[in-house]
Amino acid sequence: QKTAYEIYQCDWSSDVCSSDLYGSGNIEDTVRAKMESARCNEHYRNEYVRPNGMALAVSREPMPGGGCVITFTDITRGRAREERLKESEERYALAMRGANEGLWDWNVARREVYLSPRVREIAKLDVTASRMPAGRWLTFIHPDDTVRYRAAIRAHFRGETEFFQCEYRILGTDGVYRWMLDRGLALRGDGSRVHRMAGSIGDISTRKDAERRIVEAKEAARSEEHTSELQSH
Repeated sequence: QKTAYEIYQCDWSSDVCSSDLYGSGNIEDTVRAKMESARCNEHYRNEYVRPNGMALAVSREPMPGGGCVITFTDITRGRAREERLKESEERYALAMRGANEGLWDWNVARREVYLSPRVREIAKLDVTASRMPAGRWLTFIHPDDTVRYRAAIRAHFRGETEFFQCEYRILGTDGVYRWMLDRGLALRGDGSRVHRMAGSIGDISTRKDAERRIVEAKEAARSEEHTSELQSH
């Protein structure tokens, strides 16, 4: 366990360190004011970043008999990890947005699913909460697609598929069904039991409409060809 002197890595008696800690002005007056404020019977915690990049958490705990204990904790590494995680999440969210996809995260144990704002935007779901009971998601799926969706989920849970993938329709709050491509991966714990599943959803309505028009055009061509054959006889 390091002392506060070791954490700050400087000589507290020096002008450089003192101004670094307490700012400019009369150092003695500033220190005296801080010592007076430390006598109050209140819990206190704050975080600071020094000019050299070191992040410190300063906390104060009142003692039952009077006075208090002030602790200084070096949280530089923790802050750095948080920043890296935040940057990673932002990059992934940006990539998903560029691919016109949104993220979802299903906590199987809690029977709760998280929908990113992008998912709600894509599916045109007018729900303010980012989390909902997993069963509620089924209420948005087209009745004709529910069986296929459930079958794909069960197959992945059983380990029969490497990834979960399913195409189905979602009913938006505007009353319009939109085709979605849903893909995900299960996370397994002891005994290969699924405890979490996460993935992405993308709107494929344009592709589905194109496929439908192609099928209709082929059927129309076959019908016309058949009619021509009958007329020729």
